[in-house]
Amino acid sequence: MINIIISLFLGILLGLISGIVPSLHINLVTIIVLSLLKNQNTIDLLTLIVSLSVSNSFFNTIPLTFFSIPDSPETSISTNPAQKFTSFGKSYEAFLLTIIGSISSLITFLIFSPLVLYIYPALYSYIKPSTSLLLILVVLFTLIKEKTSRMWALISFLFSGLLGIFTLTSYNIKEPLLPLLSGLFAIPSMISNIKNKEEKTEQKITQPEINKFRLIKLNLLSLLCSLFSTFLPAVGPSQSAVLASSITKISLSESLILTGSLTTLNILFSLITLKTINKSRNGSLETLKDIIPKFSTNELIFSIIVSIIVAGISTFIAIYLARKFIKHIGSLKLDHLNKFFILLTLILVLILSKPIGILVMLTGTAIGFIPIFKDISRNHLMGCIILPV
Repeated sequence: MINIIISLFLGILLGLISGIVPSLHINLVTIIVLSLLKNQNTIDLLTLIVSLSVSNSFFNTIPLTFFSIPDSPETSISTNPAQKFTSFGKSYEAFLLTIIGSISSLITFLIFSPLVLYIYPALYSYIKPSTSLLLILVVLFTLIKEKTSRMWALISFLFSGLLGIFTLTSYNIKEPLLPLLSGLFAIPSMISNIKNKEEKTEQKITQPEINKFRLIKLNLLSLLCSLFSTFLPAVGPSQSAVLASSITKISLSESLILTGSLTTLNILFSLITLKTINKSRNGSLETLKDIIPKFSTNELIFSIIVSIIVAGISTFIAIYLARKFIKHIGSLKLDHLNKFFILLTLILVLILSKPIGILVMLTGTAIGFIPIFKDISRNHLMGCIILPV
């Protein structure tokens, strides 16, 4: 029992670190942890990985909300809403909205998980033959929904996709997601933050106004979109958000709730798919297959219980840290912080992915600037995963 508790809190700590530090992707942290602790008890490793995955979904909006750095495709979907809230002095409120999305989606998942668990295998068998066609339709749909420039959206998708094919199929690049995602998402944002110094707006602790009916509607919509995305490899929260926004009009505050909801549901549904079809739609949880060849119902129930406990603890920690950030954000040298994160990313890529990883990261950075310069959605950069698939 003591080992399980230690594993749970270690997972939360690692989720916090990987969530706060841009470019330190959760998949990379999971691989490093498993290589160091591979001789540990199976149940301890299960607790650690689930805790790490769930807590990361609560903490990974911290760099976006307070530093304007989307470090992954998941958080990039709320870049503009979070920045707008920050410009109004309401970054804490923006952060709370994502936390509300995460917690409420967990409750919704718990209510409907028995039904999903029952019907998922049949749905998967029915949809699986059409996976390729559906994936193409999703890509076309996201391109059509682009409001600013469909041409540049297509260019972003193709360029990032070609880079993804090169990176993910090359045997010379270790930990390929590190330079790939850092270049496409994190580095361009950090450079832009350094270049575009704006006068700081005083941030205040304000509470969001939540329409309970709209919250329920958003969570049910997130649940359906997340369920649909589990059938399609490489389709994640960013594409699910586009789908959700096409079904109903979503306000700025609701888009942040949607971010938290979809990110957390991505983790929770991965537990369902691991149990029902022995496949996970999440990289960190996919490693469980090496530890537990057959994910049983008991292990699923245990993982869900761990998820509930971790979600509660992570919520308190996240709110505490957010209040601290608000208190001291005026004295933070954000340009220095961005420079530090860039340097840290370079060092990590050089150590883990070697010089060729630096080349991938620099190429990804050039491509990652396209959505920034052309004011289009960054979800098109998910071509780096979708096109190889």
